[in-house]
Amino acid sequence: MLFRNLKLIAFVVALLVFAATATPEQSQAASIIPPVLEDIPELPAPDGSSDTPEIEVVMLDGKKLKLSSLRGKVCVIDMFASWCPHCQDHAPHMVKVYNQFKAQGFEIISLATDQKDKIADVKKFVKDYGLNYPVGFLTNEVMAYYMDSHSHNIPQVVLFGKNGKMLKRWIGWSEERTTELTSLVGEELKGAASTSSTTAPETKPVAAPAKETAAKPAAAKPPTRRKK
Repeated sequence: MLFRNLKLIAFVVALLVFAATATPEQSQAASIIPPVLEDIPELPAPDGSSDTPEIEVVMLDGKKLKLSSLRGKVCVIDMFASWCPHCQDHAPHMVKVYNQFKAQGFEIISLATDQKDKIADVKKFVKDYGLNYPVGFLTNEVMAYYMDSHSHNIPQVVLFGKNGKMLKRWIGWSEERTTELTSLVGEELKGAASTSSTTAPETKPVAAPAKETAAKPAAAKPPTRRKK
């Protein structure tokens, strides 16, 4: 943990030095370049027991969101930029997946690489593409822990299971990746539901005039884990 923190501190110092001497074009590019760090594909635990520290992000409404609040849910961190044509193409796909699964507890948090003074651009993106899930701003910590350390491209979509572990990361977007995301989210939600049904306490049905048979809990199906 100390080694990782030192690397993160070194990156931030280097970024500040670069920002002081860089041209405007270089500064814009640097705003989306993550540090080359070891992947830590895990959401923070609310009790601080995980290797990943608590990370807060600022949302468009000015409120702060703790990433540990996502742990225990099937969720996505979606990293994008309002000026990115590929992000504009992929946004409707994310809305489609969210609408399909939101009733089952699926969550998406979209984080923009735009500078905070470009909030109007991000709000326009949200309105233009119908984003109906929370949107905020990316931080260096989120980039360090969740962006691919070998690719600086956006959009990047990171899917987490209910246990807080990353199931898969996608860089860029396409119809095929929408299909894959949809399949993985469905499998993870189904596995979580079957696990919950087998661990729930059994209750006896209340006697009623009509003859009814209580449904048996479905057999537990462990969540599918996919390698990156």
